[in-house]
Amino acid sequence: MPIPRSRTVAALFVLLAACGDYPESERWTAAAPVQVLDGVEGKPLFRIAPGEACRPVRDRAGKVDLYTEVACATGSGWVRRDSPFTVAGQ
Repeated sequence: MPIPRSRTVAALFVLLAACGDYPESERWTAAAPVQVLDGVEGKPLFRIAPGEACRPVRDRAGKVDLYTEVACATGSGWVRRDSPFTVAGQ
């Protein structure tokens, strides 16, 4: 018996959503100024200064790019996943 398409899509979505959590100890340090957005594909909120460390929270996919929610001393928001960060504490 074939699996209904809607169940397959729902299962894939659940698996992808579960993969977005980061360890509490992981920190990303900005290697260059990074623009922070108010949501996935959102409007600019502020910039993370080079050398500032942030905690990654979760990933979400936009129409074209992958975004990560970050929590920093200067605020929280979303950054493109390919932003210039170095990673520590994995």
